Amino acid sequence: MRRRFFGSIVLALCLLASPMPIQAQENDGNVTIYHTNDMHGYVTESEGVIGLGKIAALKASDDDAILVDAGDATQGLPIASLTKGADIIRLMNVAGYDVMAAGNHEFDFGIDVLKQNVALASFPMLGANVLYNGSPLLEAQTVIQKDGYRIGFFGISTTQTATSTNPEGMQGVIFANEIETAKEQVASLEAQQVDAIIAIVHCGNGDAPVTSKMIAQGVDGIDVIIDGHSHSQENEIVNDTLIVQTGSNSEAVGQLELTFDEEGVKAQETLKTAADLVDVEPLATVENEIASINASQ
Repeated sequence: MRRRFFGSIVLALCLLASPMPIQAQENDGNVTIYHTNDMHGYVTESEGVIGLGKIAALKASDDDAILVDAGDATQGLPIASLTKGADIIRLMNVAGYDVMAAGNHEFDFGIDVLKQNVALASFPMLGANVLYNGSPLLEAQTVIQKDGYRIGFFGISTTQTATSTNPEGMQGVIFANEIETAKEQVASLEAQQVDAIIAIVHCGNGDAPVTSKMIAQGVDGIDVIIDGHSHSQENEIVNDTLIVQTGSNSEAVGQLELTFDEEGVKAQETLKTAADLVDVEPLATVENEIASINASQ
């Protein structure tokens, strides 16, 4: 929507400076982001539940696809809560997740457990506004390159987390203002000349002090907000920012299409339900991991 492209300029300079011909990287101008939120342990396929095996299969079918979660994955059904989220993180590793934001329920088992789950994850868990004893607790942002495009992600956890999880495990944790933090992250990613800026925001459109819509209204430069927390389905544009959310409990998965051209990036969302994916074959490695976890528990 507002990104500018620098790849053609860099290529031209390289051609002038080098006596050898340079092969430009071919791309089709499209990147797909699959996204989930508020899974709460609903990883096994059942009536109305897609199951993580099928979600992983969607991602695996496209080398340029990215898989994102907007929080509240590690608490809920016994498969998630019995190991305080560790088995879910292992399962998300196998499924090929690339990045997630910390939801309020990621803090339910205390900071030490959260740190263990972060260390266990093969992907970054983001929370740009989360401070612990005055220092960042989680990574703020990450940049993922697909099909020649650099896509910047940053994470925001609702300040409501401070009162919506066990306060005994939250000593020393402070959540900075969501809007001010988002402005800082957008400025940082723009300085890195990324081609798109995606906010993974666990705020929702419900009773949080700052909602995803308020962030979109208050912060310029965000192309897409991948939302969570309110267990609602979102697909609307606010201040040139597309806000998307899939509901909860793996009832749907979001398919976000980014299309790049000389004017910037455009984003379009399609929600996929269990009925839409009935013919998709679950990824065997994920199904085997679920079976192994169930047996061990």
